[in-house]
Amino acid sequence: MDSTGYLTSDIIERYDIQVVSLNVTIGEESFKETELSNKNFFDRLSKIKGTSTTSQPPVGAFLEAFQTLKSKGYTEIVSLHLSQNISG
Repeated sequence: MDSTGYLTSDIIERYDIQVVSLNVTIGEESFKETELSNKNFFDRLSKIKGTSTTSQPPVGAFLEAFQTLKSKGYTEIVSLHLSQNISG
């Protein structure tokens, strides 16, 4: 799934969910969304002029996640994403 699902770490670990992160740009710096806590995000956001932006993960990041699952022996994958109506 992509990181916009905002699942808790307990659920991610329990069900071995692979999370593919959106990218977040704050000012001149870019981060994977999963690398920023809410506090860190808002602290950084309060120190810049302008806005922050997000961008969809590259297709290759999903391919990598699927290959990781395949190497663990999974034969079926359910993949959850944002709707195309609200994201690229």
